[in-house]
Amino acid sequence: MNLKKAIDLFYVDEIYDIYWITENTLSEISNEDDFYINNAYFYLLNLYYLHLDKKNYKEVAYLSYLISYYLFIIETPFGSELLAKKYAEYAIKYDDCKNYREWVAYVNQGN
Repeated sequence: MNLKKAIDLFYVDEIYDIYWITENTLSEISNEDDFYINNAYFYLLNLYYLHLDKKNYKEVAYLSYLISYYLFIIETPFGSELLAKKYAEYAIKYDDCKNYREWVAYVNQGN
């Protein structure tokens, strides 16, 4: 499934394997119209809370990273640096791994 189709169907509850969503997937959505660009964030946020409620912490960490990446690299709305940093820190909170620590260091450099 691609992210555009997932947004069209608001395909959230049935998605347990979220690892098909990658940085490349998010980059691809940035080429779409504003509807998809804006709603990609909310789609990720819905998945984040779905997995948080189910205590799927590895997935929560990954989604935190993706949200941070999306806000810092793709969308960059007002306040994106602060929000991206918070979600990057959430990724470490739920899965303290090298990739997420490196991402936090990158975000801390600013955009």
